[in-house]
Amino acid sequence: MKYSKIAGVAKPVSKIILGTSTPAFMRGENCNALLDCALSLGINAFDTARVYGRAEKALGRWLAAPGVRERAVVISKCCHPDIFGRRRVNARAMRADLKKSLSALGTDYIDIYLLHRDDLSVPAGTVVEELNALHSDGRIGAFGGSNWTHRRIEEANEYAYKRGLIPFAVSSPNYSLARQYGDPWGGGVSICGEEGAAAREWYAACGMPVIAYSSLARGVLSGRIKSGEFAGAGATIPLTGFGHTLAQGAIEGAREHGLLGALFGGLNAAAAGISAAVIFGYLNAVIFSARTKP
Repeated sequence: MKYSKIAGVAKPVSKIILGTSTPAFMRGENCNALLDCALSLGINAFDTARVYGRAEKALGRWLAAPGVRERAVVISKCCHPDIFGRRRVNARAMRADLKKSLSALGTDYIDIYLLHRDDLSVPAGTVVEELNALHSDGRIGAFGGSNWTHRRIEEANEYAYKRGLIPFAVSSPNYSLARQYGDPWGGGVSICGEEGAAAREWYAACGMPVIAYSSLARGVLSGRIKSGEFAGAGATIPLTGFGHTLAQGAIEGAREHGLLGALFGGLNAAAAGISAAVIFGYLNAVIFSARTKP
């Protein structure tokens, strides 16, 4: 396993991150065997969120085992819109979500804390001030944005630099060899395709760690497309209300690296999960989800 350093996180962070936005985790089932398997393979970073049902509780039960919390890098997210679609990027929601997440996870700090969405009507500086306060309290380590554009992150960090505050240390947009179309989750930010070129160049230039979500493209890169089906792989593939398209260049890159047609189950998904990082080396890590049985 390869690891990287993220400012504000004392532990090394594995370049493959296990996500918990899956039915078993979200139902709060016992996923300890899967988590144990991930840790044994060197995966020490785990992604969750306040809105992932009972996922934080499922992860928290595992973290309670002797010696586990000291090794694990916990990533959680706050300020997702409520069930009515109302935006919640504010200090009150941030603190309320953090309190609930800490309780569910059974810990007194979160290694990497991300804003799950943005609200362009809220000054970036306001968010930076609040995140710095939570960091000063010792309740969060590194912080950043999930589904924040690079321009908004740049705005937030300029505010921080001018005032001697801690800036955003990490970003988590959608990125994969498969290009996402539309906005399946609402409020999402993707750096795929031609339209994401400027963002990718910005990340490469400034060196900000990128943790890509949906790196397996909801299963498109899970073996559903075999090497023998290459000719038709550029077509849009609907996946239970979500969709991705494989750009021709990305297909060529995946085939070149032997990633098309990879057959796997459970944690063997790593081969395809790191595909984006293999071809685009500026990515820091990728998040993937796996079956509940290793």
